[in-house]
Formats: sequence, structure tokens, C-alpha cells
Amino acid sequence: MRSINIWIAVTMITCAGIFLILMVFSMPIIGTAIPTQMPDETNRVYHDIGFSIVAPSNWVHVISPTDETYGRTTVAPTIDCFQKEAAKFSSTMRVTVLSSDPREIRPFPKKTTLWNNPAWEYSERLDGNGNRPPSFEYGLCCWRDEQWCVFRVTVYGSVESLPSIFSKYFESYTYSPTK
Repeated sequence: MRSINIWIAVTMITCAGIFLILMVFSMPIIGTAIPTQMPDETNRVYHDIGFSIVAPSNWVHVISPTDETYGRTTVAPTIDCFQKEAAKFSSTMRVTVLSSDPREIRPFPKKTTLWNNPAWEYSERLDGNGNRPPSFEYGLCCWRDEQWCVFRVTVYGSVESLPSIFSKYFESYTYSPTK
């Protein structure tokens, strides 16, 4: 009887281990989700300093903390949105508000417009390496409401340009200072 119990326990542990291994290997390495639906106001995410953006449906978001010790934030206030799909590398969308010109930190070589205001953008296709799959990165900065707003998108996989749906999410940005 004891040997049967040991055999059952070993079998259960082995099956559980095989299940976990299969689960890990079946998890996607690259998240390929790109929003397919137009921005929905019910998904609007608010930062405590007064800006907001609509997050894509079924994506999660993280809001950076603010520190009022200095009357402003010690880190740039940010809202990050990530696809919900469980993947090591997931599509991301970030909006950051800055008081200084972001072009002093990173070049934004192409001039364009957003909200009838001058804007600057960059895009870059990055080859994969042993630790990271290929990706497409895009950035857009614009002066609006007495603040610089910077949008960044990273999409992993074989994307060659920014999917146009992201511009609709950029357009959902609003800023109403709380101070």
C-alpha cells in the first residue's frame, strides 16, 4: 500500500512538472498585440498631475508616482500601457509630460504636426539579438498646454512602421493642470 502511495505521489509530481514546463514553453516570447479598436473613453487613465490618455482595451497600465517635495515630480510623470498578453516582450505605449524640451535629450529628426502644433518624431527598426527579438520603436514629442508631451511606442516582431491606430490613442491625450 505504501509503495502505491509513493508511486501516486511521484506520478502527480512528474505530471505537475511536465505541465509547468509545457506551460512555460507555450508562453509567447513576443507579444504581437496591436490595438484593433478605436480609443474608448471608458479606458481613460488619469495621472494625478492632470494629464490623461485612453489606454487600449485589454491592456494594463502603470502610473508613475509623483513627489510634491519639490513642487514638481522628481521623475518625469508617466503613464505606461502594456498589452495584457503574457509575453516576455510585449507591445508598449508610454506618454510622458516634461517641462524641458525632450529634443535636448534625444534627437527627434522629422518635423510633423499634432493638434495643429509643431511636433517632432523619430522611428527606429531594431534588429534582434540573443536577448531581444526585433522591434520597431517610435517617438513623438509636441508642445501643448504649456507642457512637452512625449509618446513612445514599442512593437515587437516584424513591424516596419507605426500602426496607424496608435495615432488615435495619441490624439486622446488631455492635460488639465491640478496645481
